[in-house]
This record gives sequence, structure tokens and C-alpha cells, in this order.
Amino acid sequence: MGRRRLGGPAPAAWAFPESPQSCIVWKAVDFQQACRLADLWVEIMYGSTAVVLHDSAIDKPYGWVFFYQSKRYVESGDLTHSLFGNSPIVINRFTNELRVTGTARPLEHYLDTYERSLPAAQRQALPEPR
Repeated sequence: MGRRRLGGPAPAAWAFPESPQSCIVWKAVDFQQACRLADLWVEIMYGSTAVVLHDSAIDKPYGWVFFYQSKRYVESGDLTHSLFGNSPIVINRFTNELRVTGTARPLEHYLDTYERSLPAAQRQALPEPR
């Protein structure tokens, strides 16, 4: 597979449409769709042993922050069954991006870093109602 050199004309597939009618509109996801994305990510990573805590999601102007935990811990409350190091995930409702945060620092650090990377319109949008 060859490399394309930067500069020069873009391939025809990258050309802008000639009319607004031919533009593709990317629909923002709603809370239920974001829940399904979070569920799918957790299922891929943990199989059926973990669940997303939908009721604990944090609403943000750009989307939601989801938490997940071991299914056995959620059912029993026994700390010996809980997950440790399970990083919260951010789902951007405008881009459908799923971003895994981290656990080495407070959640606010990861959210501040992520939010600084976003366009102002996403940071200042009204949160999507559930």
C-alpha cells in the first residue's frame, strides 16, 4: 500500500460536493443511542461480566460520561467483586466518538483535557435531554 504525499491535489473522493443538497448530514446521537454505544464497548471489553451504569451517567454539553462496573458487584454490593481501574468513557453526541478517560488522575482532569480539544460550539451547547 503506497503512501500519499502531503500537498498537491486531493483525490476526487475527497472533493467537496458542488451543491448543499449532496452534503451528508451527521445526526447527533441521543442518550439512548449513547447508552447502546457504551453497552457495546463494555461488552467488547468485558463480555457479559460488566454493565454500564446508565443512571450514573454525567450529562455534558457535548455528550455523556458513562461508568461501568462488574455485574457481580452491582448485584451483590460485595467489594471483592468490583472492577478496579475501570476508566469512565465519554461519548460525544456530535461526533459519535467514544473516548476512554483514565484512572491515574481525577476525572475532572481528563474531562478538562478533552473539553479543551473540542470546538467552542460543542463545549457551549445545551445538554441533550434524556
